[in-house]
This record gives sequence, structure tokens and C-alpha cells, in this order.
Amino acid sequence: MRYEKRRTACISTQAGCAMGCVFCATGQMGFARHLTPGEIVAQPVAIARRLEAEGERLSNVVLMGMGEPLHNYDATLQAIRALTDPDGLGIGQRHITVSTVGLVPAIRRLAGEGLQVTLAVSLHAATDAERAKLLPVNRRYPLGALLAAVRDYSEKTGRRVTFEWALIQGENDTPEQAHALGRLLKGLLCHVNLIPLNPTGGMPAARRRRSASRPSRKSWRATASAARCACAGASTFRPAAASSRPKCCVRKPPQPDSRVKGARAFLMYHKVRKQRGATKDS
Repeated sequence: MRYEKRRTACISTQAGCAMGCVFCATGQMGFARHLTPGEIVAQPVAIARRLEAEGERLSNVVLMGMGEPLHNYDATLQAIRALTDPDGLGIGQRHITVSTVGLVPAIRRLAGEGLQVTLAVSLHAATDAERAKLLPVNRRYPLGALLAAVRDYSEKTGRRVTFEWALIQGENDTPEQAHALGRLLKGLLCHVNLIPLNPTGGMPAARRRRSASRPSRKSWRATASAARCACAGASTFRPAAASSRPKCCVRKPPQPDSRVKGARAFLMYHKVRKQRGATKDS
């Protein structure tokens, strides 16, 4: 992904995903298999080589492609250590982001690894009832347990945690939801990332229609401002630069890159190939 000041590789840790998040295309595919550490590392290495040939350098890696990284914990950790090795790509630990739906035991385990990677948590709702509708994992690890693990991670690492919030029109993009989010996260060292949702074919029809007519950037900014105020316990907007409150922003889309489609096609190929093999064996 090409941004103004950085080049980021978005990589996968699994072929498919077992988490079943209703708005996620990968979750609707189902789970095929874990990727090996070598397969995980091969993705940013290939991208780094392409960038080098163009006179550029890979600066960041986000584990936000297919799969739940902490479900494939050991391979993910081996890959991170390989990517940060000075004899390899030498990516700084703080330039690597690990995304999770909220596997509480794995978050606590990651907190003790002595790493400085950024933890990104897929939140998307401020109550257990609403979150469980979007992320089935919330039934096993509700918000109370999740936020306790996040606090533990932040305290042990000293790192600010990112919360991902996919905006679904009419459901979680209102000022009321923003204030609920702010109250939930008050006191946490965190950053809220608002994400314009791209609807997928597997979403319920009503939710897909709402997502397709996405709210304007102005309404996203209003949601972000409301979340900032609630997080700070303030009744009016204060500058986002104030260190006493979490920052909240709208994710800017990267410049289009055909290699993203290629990476997805590669993983889909391996998923279909495995399914066909299983059919033949039976």
C-alpha cells in the first residue's frame, strides 16, 4: 500500500479465517489452513524486492490480510522476529502492526514477548450485544475481558493500542455510538481508526444496502469528534493534539496497487486447491 510517506505491506497469516466476522469477506470464506512462518515472511520479502527495483523501500508491515494472526500464534511470532532481524528486512518493531479480533489469552501472551509491535483490535461496537452480532468471538471473550487484556498489553509494552471501527451506516456511525465508544475507552492509551466499510456479498442484505450508501466524510469527522470528546470527558471539542485523550481519525485509502489483488488470488488458489484435494480423497 502506497501512502505519502510510507510503503506498507498488508500480509496474511492464514488461508481463509475461522473467526466468522459478518462484514469480512475472508470470514465468509471459511478457514483452510495456517500459513507457515516462511509463507508469511515471503509476502513482504516479495514486495520489498519489487519496491527496491523501483528505488523505494518497504517501511511498514501490517498483519491485516487474510486470517487471524493470533490464531496462528507461533508462526506469526516467528515471522515477526524474522522480519525485524537486522540481517533480514530489518523492519522496526514499531513499524509492524498485529491485528486481532480479540483473542484474550493470546493478547496477554503477546504482552509478555518483549516486543514493541503495535496491537490493533477490531472493535466495531461499544456493547457486548452489538459486538456479538458482528464478531462471534465476542461471545467467548466479551468486552470486559478484552479491554482488561488490552490494558495489560499497553502497561507492559508502553505502546498505544489501536482500535479499528468499521463504519456501518445507521448502526455504529452515529454521535450516540461515538459517545458510547468514548466512554468505553476512557483512560486507555489508545487510538481509534474509523474505517469506511466496503460491503461484501455475504453480509445480510439490509446491512449491505446501508453499507453501500456510505456516510459522507463530514459525518465520519463528526463521529470522530464526538468520540474524542467522550474519551476526554469533555462536552466540547478540544484539539486532537492534546496528549490526555485518544486520537480518532478516518483511515485514508492507499493508492491502488494491483499486487494486492494478486496476493489475495494466491491465497484463494491455495484454499480452493486444498478443498478440491479433500473432495478427491473422499
